[in-house]
Amino acid sequence: NPTPTTDATIPSKWKPVQSENIEYYLIKNITDLTMKEKLDWDRISFWDSLPTK
Repeated sequence: NPTPTTDATIPSKWKPVQSENIEYYLIKNITDLTMKEKLDWDRISFWDSLPTK
């Protein structure tokens, strides 16, 4: 758990990736910290769609 505690400066907990949605912690600036999912999902989908030998 990289988030020691949540408070006014750290408003959300950094959660581990637990699904295929690839959750991540978006840090836009010092006051805008949020958990998101599906980072670069379109790129991942493209590479996953290519045939393999």
